[in-house]
Amino acid sequence: MENHFDVKQLVQLAILAAVSYVLMLIAIPIIPVAPYMKLDLSDLPILIGTMMMGISAGITIATVKSLLYWITIGGASLPSLIGVFSSWAASIVLLLAVFFVLKSFKSHTRKLKWIMMIILATLALTIAMSLLNLYVVTPLYINMIGLKLSFSVPKLVAIAVIPFNIIKGIVIGIIFAIIYPQLSKIIK
Repeated sequence: MENHFDVKQLVQLAILAAVSYVLMLIAIPIIPVAPYMKLDLSDLPILIGTMMMGISAGITIATVKSLLYWITIGGASLPSLIGVFSSWAASIVLLLAVFFVLKSFKSHTRKLKWIMMIILATLALTIAMSLLNLYVVTPLYINMIGLKLSFSVPKLVAIAVIPFNIIKGIVIGIIFAIIYPQLSKIIK
């Protein structure tokens, strides 16, 4: 299945990727034991693009945002690539979960559909990122940059990764549930 974007869609993708990149720059740490895990709203334009133009558009926006961030902020270093990959993976999990929940629950009431989206997207994000951090991301940081932890990787996942992704999923889900219905009226 090939996806071809017309000029109008390419412009929309570029704008959404640029907005996503800027929103990624505005990030706040929310878990004291892991201040490097920061909450930002860069997934909102990705979700909007996904719902407007499909999964491939959302993946494109997430990829462009991540590459821009890696090149401009991370200095294109290998350690920063690990963090950017983790953020990209979280965006992909979130966009897939949101897309499939909203498409699958069409016959339900609007309120129930959005509540199910927030719950299921948060669960998918939390599970995927916990496994990714347990088996890939944190071990790579430990091996590549000599990251020293005062506790085990499983404990880090339990006290930092899980709470962070629950908070992120709920915050992004609620904001998206508020803004997307309004935006979709304008877009149509």
